[in-house]
Amino acid sequence: MRNFALTLFVLTPVLALPAFAQETTAAFLGSATYATAEGCDKLKALGAGGDRNISTVPETLTAAGYQGWEHECAFKTVTETEAGKSWKVVTSCEEGESQWDDTQVIDKTGEGTFKVTGEGEEEPTLYAVCDVPPAKKDN
Repeated sequence: MRNFALTLFVLTPVLALPAFAQETTAAFLGSATYATAEGCDKLKALGAGGDRNISTVPETLTAAGYQGWEHECAFKTVTETEAGKSWKVVTSCEEGESQWDDTQVIDKTGEGTFKVTGEGEEEPTLYAVCDVPPAKKDN
């Protein structure tokens, strides 16, 4: 019994390793941060030292997924459906104690611009690269 417990103790981190090691990214998004036009304005206001709260922090899209004030969605799968132009993604999302998976299609519409359409949504959301200066620091 003691050997079993020791073996289980030693193997548990090894058995869990693949879950931590498998991080899916949307490499086609590169290292940029994307936001809607309104979201980019909010990011610029934050960069200028504006207050951070639920109404001022927009949802952003990066190669890691979506981030917002109350939620985060990490890419679970990324499948290119049209070379260099379209991808079907599944995200794993969290908001508080709620967790769910979501499916979207991301279409490249131009240099640094994408439209994202979620399953069941009629209108896509348009995201563009949002270059934001570093936040101002109080001296």
